[in-house]
Amino acid sequence: MKKYILILSFATLSFANELDFINPIFEEFQKRLFDSMKLKMPFVNTAEDKSFYYFLVELAGAKKRDITLNIEDSKLVISGKRSFNYNFLKKEIYDGEFKRELKLPSDVDIESIKAKFENGILEIRFNKISIKSKNITIE
Repeated sequence: MKKYILILSFATLSFANELDFINPIFEEFQKRLFDSMKLKMPFVNTAEDKSFYYFLVELAGAKKRDITLNIEDSKLVISGKRSFNYNFLKKEIYDGEFKRELKLPSDVDIESIKAKFENGILEIRFNKISIKSKNITIE
């Protein structure tokens, strides 16, 4: 059985400089992707502890009055809009309407929902329901 070895040499090339051409391509791709999305989705971190589930939603530029929370078909629906009043030189944070749907865990108490909006982060908290096992007697 023969083994082949491929040797790549970058002896005279600066790897970082060779990749400089990618930045404008990536920026154009990102711009077209964001511009083509009708409803943008904010970033969400999900966490839990012994008693609660947490959703932390990044909404820089949004105002509390422009954010709506609903529960539909076992999903948390976060929607609204955000805007910035600047003449941007470069834009990576999108503005306009947004919507995000998050499937809720089966052991969540939807009546216990609490939400607060502070420093551009929407924190949503649900109590956990303890699901206990039970033996069922067949009659």
